[in-house]
Amino acid sequence: MTRFFIRATILAGSNFTSEAQAMDAKNFQASHRGTFIQAQALYYAIQKLSEVEGVMREVSNIADMQYLLDELYPGYEGIFDHIDQQRCTLQHGEEVHNHMGSE
Repeated sequence: MTRFFIRATILAGSNFTSEAQAMDAKNFQASHRGTFIQAQALYYAIQKLSEVEGVMREVSNIADMQYLLDELYPGYEGIFDHIDQQRCTLQHGEEVHNHMGSE
C-alpha cells in the first residue's frame, strides 16, 4: 500500500496498527523523496540554528547536523544551495533574496 492510501484509510477511521504505520514511515524514509526531505530538513535546520548568536547557539547540534548532512546525504547541500540561489529574483530592477519564505 502507498503511504497516501494508508493515511487516507486512517483518517477514514480504519484500525491500522502502529506497526503498519511505522513500516510505512520507514519505507518513505528510504525512498528518494524521503531522502530528499530529510536532507532538506537538516540543511534548513543548520541555517536557522546558525543564525542564533551568543550562548544560546547550539554549536554541537549544528556540528552534528552538518556531519549527518555530509555523510548520509552527500551532494544534497550543493543542491539546496543552488535552489536558494535560484530563489533570488529581480523585482523592479533590484535583487530580492527570498530564503525560506522571508524577504
